[in-house]
Amino acid sequence: MKFTYADPDGATMIAKKEIPTMATEDLKATLDRTFADALWSNDGMVSPESWKTGESVVLAAGILKKPVAYDEIIDMRFVKSTQAAR
Repeated sequence: MKFTYADPDGATMIAKKEIPTMATEDLKATLDRTFADALWSNDGMVSPESWKTGESVVLAAGILKKPVAYDEIIDMRFVKSTQAAR
């Protein structure tokens, strides 16, 4: 996340490798909007509210067949330990 926020052009290049068929201009516009809307956390934390949003999307898409509790799918121990070490 640090790299993504610190180097948006670098993030675009990584996205281009992951989605090679998408036009670079479209990738950049998508990332620019993501940054402007603060869709990603700066610290790597996934909040229970964030999980509820994600869960509703994958449930609606039929990817997830039943609700899953935050604590059953999200483990923030690693992120918390790196934050404590700062």
